[in-house]
Amino acid sequence: MCIEVVDGDVEDGSFIVGDIEDEELSDVSLIFCNGIANTRSDAIRKAGYISEEFRGKHVFCRYNPTELLSWIITRFWSSLNRLKETKNDESNAIVQNLADRIFKELQKENKRVLLIAHSHGVFIANRALKDKRLDAVRERIEVHAFAGAKIMKSDRAGRVWNYVCGSAIISHFANWIYHKKETFEIIKELRLGRTCEEAARNVVAKRNSADGIEPLSEYEECLRKAKKYNISILPSRNWLSYRDHSLVTFLPEIRRIAQECFP
Repeated sequence: MCIEVVDGDVEDGSFIVGDIEDEELSDVSLIFCNGIANTRSDAIRKAGYISEEFRGKHVFCRYNPTELLSWIITRFWSSLNRLKETKNDESNAIVQNLADRIFKELQKENKRVLLIAHSHGVFIANRALKDKRLDAVRERIEVHAFAGAKIMKSDRAGRVWNYVCGSAIISHFANWIYHKKETFEIIKELRLGRTCEEAARNVVAKRNSADGIEPLSEYEECLRKAKKYNISILPSRNWLSYRDHSLVTFLPEIRRIAQECFP
């Protein structure tokens, strides 16, 4: 497997996995942001999975360095702050680096960016895509977010899909942390496979169960919020539910995406 370190150092940087010789020949740049509790080796392995599904295409990985042991022991408070979306220097650097790379790729003529993010990496990608420089080129970005720590809005890119498998306990908890209560209520319904209309109706019904009133304005506001998200619900694929959170679980979807990009 070919690995090239770019825009960083060995411990906390970025790298390219796969065949880097065809980078300028392809009209699609693949970018990956890994989830929490991943060592650099874990991120390389997962970027390798993506490269294999894309027939060896190079994958730029913005390494999100959140190793489990250091998260629990040596960096508990700083990691907790990151989960609460505190803009500390470390997380800001990761977000800025990812935004810079996306912007740099889209400066190339006829280039599109396909961004694949997993778990906590979806949270990082979501922040990066808020970069105002991307407004003029947003339609050339496609995002596939797997087991996201934060469900991403459709307006973050030209196309955004959020994938949830099984009960998705880990990402469900993370979404509870990241989203406001009223938004989380809607997302919770959508993650159960409800349509936008069903989700809005159920949320309003729960809020007004005491008097049975369903104000039209409240329903319309919930429906407006629900329509901001595209969520693809997949049946559980593992008898251990937490494994439904793994990136490997979503390889069939990544393979389908690759086939659509490179038939």
